[in-house]
Amino acid sequence: MGSTRPSTFADDSWETIQTNVRSGNTSQYNVGDTRNVRIGNNEYTLRLANKTTISDCSNSSFSQTACGFVVEFVDIVGKKI
Repeated sequence: MGSTRPSTFADDSWETIQTNVRSGNTSQYNVGDTRNVRIGNNEYTLRLANKTTISDCSNSSFSQTACGFVVEFVDIVGKKI
């Protein structure tokens, strides 16, 4: 699986993002970048929360829970009273 030239986190297909993450070609993806996704009838915003490398993750002083290419939902947790 070769890398493809990344464009932006918001615009690249999931296949392109996957290929680039696996090949370490994530220079155009930045922590904090967002993209919209539709799940069922609802639209959500995803944010790139982390993009550490395998070598970062293997360091014993590095948090293993915040390791790798991490995408999170923005504002999906709500509080109802």
